[in-house]
Amino acid sequence: MAATLSFRWLELLEKEFDKAFVDLDLLLGEIDPEQCELTFEGRQKMTALSAAFAQLSHKAQTVFQCNAKLEAQLVDMRSDAVELRSARAAMEKELHTLLLQLHSSQLELHKLRGLEVDSAEIKKKLEAELAARQQETQALARLEAEVQLFRRDNQELRHYILALQSEVYGARLAAKYLDKELAGRWVASC
Repeated sequence: MAATLSFRWLELLEKEFDKAFVDLDLLLGEIDPEQCELTFEGRQKMTALSAAFAQLSHKAQTVFQCNAKLEAQLVDMRSDAVELRSARAAMEKELHTLLLQLHSSQLELHKLRGLEVDSAEIKKKLEAELAARQQETQALARLEAEVQLFRRDNQELRHYILALQSEVYGARLAAKYLDKELAGRWVASC
């Protein structure tokens, strides 16, 4: 949302700059032909001013694009985080319930068989289950480490893409202002 306003703001500033640039170029064209040095210096200053504004616009555009992407990612990550937290809480409750059911079922089974409850055997089973769960946890941790590695690589590639987009936008902007400057000089020379 803020990114859209930023892009509109930048577009408005570019239009105002273009209008002022053309007005100033026309004003320089009205200077007495005998003072061509003043006209030439003025046009050189306008060229420098145009280049500086083009660079500023280019950097602002790049920052605004980056902010827009980050805002979208933040919204997605927040919704993902909420979903993951709720799923985790539900699974923890379900796990606790299942463990309680397992223990009560084991105790009932022993009573039905007429056996005395052997807590050592139940402990062995629980330890075996915990060991199996630990292996699953290690496998999950390995996957999470790989995901972090891929995310880091992805982030580096995003920065590279952003730099390339920045260069392309800068080249387009420079070409745009060069065209305007050349068109202004051509009109002034006629």
